[in-house]
Amino acid sequence: MPLSNKKRVILAKIEPIYGVAIDSTMVASDAVLCQNLTISPMEGSVVERSLVRPYFGSSGTARAETFATISFDTELVSGIAPNSTPQWDNLIKSSSFSSTIMPAIPTTTAGTGSTTGVVTLAAAANSATVQLASSMSSADGAYVGMTLRVGTGVAAQAVKIITYNGSTKTATVSPVITASQTITTAYELIITGVVIGVVSALQVAGATSVTLDSNASPADGAYIGYGLRVGGQVCGLITAYAGATKVATVAIAVTAAQTAGVTAYELQTPYAHTVSLIRLLHNSSAIDNIYAGTTITVTTGGATPEVREIVSYNGASRTAALGIPLTTVPTAASTFSISAATIYTPSSDVASTGNSSATFVVNIDGQNHVIYGARGSFSIDMTVKQFPMMKWTFTGMVGVFSASPQIIGDFTAWELPSIVNTVNTTNFNLCGFSPAISKFSFDIGNTVTHRLLIGSEAVVTSDRKPKGSITIEASTAMLNNYLTLIKSDTAGAFYIRHGTAAGDWVSISGPQVQLGAPKYAEQDALVMLDMSLDFQPLLSVTSATGNNEIRIVCK
Repeated sequence: MPLSNKKRVILAKIEPIYGVAIDSTMVASDAVLCQNLTISPMEGSVVERSLVRPYFGSSGTARAETFATISFDTELVSGIAPNSTPQWDNLIKSSSFSSTIMPAIPTTTAGTGSTTGVVTLAAAANSATVQLASSMSSADGAYVGMTLRVGTGVAAQAVKIITYNGSTKTATVSPVITASQTITTAYELIITGVVIGVVSALQVAGATSVTLDSNASPADGAYIGYGLRVGGQVCGLITAYAGATKVATVAIAVTAAQTAGVTAYELQTPYAHTVSLIRLLHNSSAIDNIYAGTTITVTTGGATPEVREIVSYNGASRTAALGIPLTTVPTAASTFSISAATIYTPSSDVASTGNSSATFVVNIDGQNHVIYGARGSFSIDMTVKQFPMMKWTFTGMVGVFSASPQIIGDFTAWELPSIVNTVNTTNFNLCGFSPAISKFSFDIGNTVTHRLLIGSEAVVTSDRKPKGSITIEASTAMLNNYLTLIKSDTAGAFYIRHGTAAGDWVSISGPQVQLGAPKYAEQDALVMLDMSLDFQPLLSVTSATGNNEIRIVCK
């Protein structure tokens, strides 16, 4: 009997062991809701015999290798809640991606520039180490460069953290701490920069001014907004500063007398934010771009909370760059929270058998095709007034063919998609600008090969070259912006978010995208500009291993 092409279903599942088919473990919920399904059940190369004979005709062939390919499209949708797993999780993990669950950062004060605690290991006088509380960061190097004040009151000593061991919570500091430490010795970790000095003029107790060191800035107002601590007393913010006399006026009177050349002070740089940069807390991650792609909500005073996307993150300064500027500059009293998210990033360990692979079962009207050890590549297409799509292509080894009852897939966990338009597709930013766009496409560009050797057969991913393209409305301002960037070979960050609300959002971002190949096009009798996109890794001290050129985030 002929097979109906209308009655088809595919199932996909990650293999615990590479190249070991798991078709017998699949259930209806492993079904893939897809479009444009194409399967080539037996591909590969053949060798001709090419015999010498006294007549024309074929000499026959012998099959040298056999593999199968499968391609299909799925809708680009998130999971059913923030940081839940999307239904295409198995597919992207079989395309040389890994996932990270990023827990939410609850609402906290944006202006908190320090944290306090007590040391957890006693140390003798003149020690160069401090063991911080067990609640501190477990990331090595997390607090390097920050100021640590050990002790309290006039006996407190400010030092710089040189190294930090996240496993033991131990900081090495400079200079050494002259007083001994016990498990009750208080410390304060300060994220802001600190300048240490001694006052240069006598002041009586209760004075509202401090004369800073003679090498302080000669510019009037230079330190307004800076914090000041005098002789161990917190004196609030500097409200006025005279550069000629080095006199700083403070918000809180200094209760103890100040002695020239003796009384120590600490000048703390402001804990500043801008409409485009939010400085996170001291115990935020020290890893560059770890929060890229997540959503931050900032609330200042009684204003309506503003929801923005983090497009890049500097781990050294704990500074998050926003894709679209805030309307209000955050203050020390502002609060922020960061959404939970599932973050997908590419892997370069792609030829390893430890890298994820999948088994596929394709059932065509009761005829089963098993493809195993499969690895693939994918592209994304977001065209205005269309559903956003993920286009997948997989190569795998040929499994069994068998007659089997028609599989009834369970598609209830697949979310409904939303159309690409100005309501659902938001927070777009390309190299610092937000033009009107009509189409964005991206291809991860994996090189997937069936590799057959004596004693070995596998499908390997041996390279990737992520590319994309974008079409924008060619306004006068945007033409000037982007043609200038292309001419100078200047790369910048990319970000786009799609979905209707938290829990339904999917974002795509890249920290370093280079534009190229500008061409004019026409849409609705108006000029459009097509550009190519080259997604490149962004390397830094804290992320020197690459694998960060693209991030797909469900949140």
